[in-house]
Amino acid sequence: MTGIPDRIILLTKGKIEIIEVKRPGREPRPIQKKNMDILKIKF
Repeated sequence: MTGIPDRIILLTKGKIEIIEVKRPGREPRPIQKKNMDILKIKF
């Protein structure tokens, strides 16, 4: 799926860790940034 982070780790107490692996000097694409922002929303 396009734009989904490489790793999404679900922790206790509702915490989420989002990991995007990139080569040195590379940045997430706009769709990746948007999806990571959505995943950071507190439920």
